Amino acid sequence: MKCKKYKILISKYFDNELSQNQKDIILNHLSVCNKCREDFEFFSKIQTILQPTTLETSPHFEAKLLNKLKQTQIKPVLLLPAKYFRYLVPALGVIFITVSIFLTKLYQSKKQTFTYELYPQETIDLVMFEYYTVFRPK
Repeated sequence: MKCKKYKILISKYFDNELSQNQKDIILNHLSVCNKCREDFEFFSKIQTILQPTTLETSPHFEAKLLNKLKQTQIKPVLLLPAKYFRYLVPALGVIFITVSIFLTKLYQSKKQTFTYELYPQETIDLVMFEYYTVFRPK
């Protein structure tokens, strides 16, 4: 049997896309083929589960629901008020420039002293070395 053709027709059966003649052909096939009957029953169960159900609500249900949603609306919490955000980037820029100037001055003021070994176990820093070599008293 050509069940592929019937499986497509079963799907169309539940979508109400078949004529009465095609529906009769499928039902006759289902009486003969067990696999197609299982598929048909499966689709039938799914359709009964997914059928929309109507619920009756109280007369003012929508209004009450909308009021509750408005009351429980999540509001964003900001650490800074929104009006201060325009000052944030310039303030961070000023802080960055100030810190970089301070660190540059600190680095430049720190003098590095070089030591030279004149004799074993005797060292002299660069300032004293220049004094002895350039300004040496005669």
